[in-house]
Amino acid sequence: MDLEDIRRYCLSKAAATEEIKFEHLLCFCVLGKIFFAISLDEQPLSGTGKVGQEAFELWMDRPDFMQAPYFAKRQWVTCTNLNRLAEREGKEFIDLSYQLVTSRFPKKTRQEYNW
Repeated sequence: MDLEDIRRYCLSKAAATEEIKFEHLLCFCVLGKIFFAISLDEQPLSGTGKVGQEAFELWMDRPDFMQAPYFAKRQWVTCTNLNRLAEREGKEFIDLSYQLVTSRFPKKTRQEYNW
C-alpha cells in the first residue's frame, strides 16, 4: 500500500482525523487517540499500529514487522516497509489497530459511533 491508499483508508473510518505529531509522524486518530502512524521521513514508508497482546507474537513473526520503539510494551508494532504489504494485509493491520483503540472508549461513545 502506498501513502495515499493508507491515508484514504484510515480517514474512511468513523471519527478519524489526521495530524502531524513530532514533526515527522502522520498520525491517524480517533477522538484524539492515535490508531495508526506513518513516519514521513523514512524510506521505505513505515507505519505503526496496535495489534494487541494475543496477536503480538504473530505479527512479530511476519517479515518487515518489528516492535514499535517506545510502544512495544503496549503491543504496538511497526511495519518497516508498507509498500510490500498487499492491500488486504494493510487493511487488516489498520482495522485491528482501529478496533483495539476504539474498544477502549466508554460504552456510550462506542454506541454513538456504532463501534
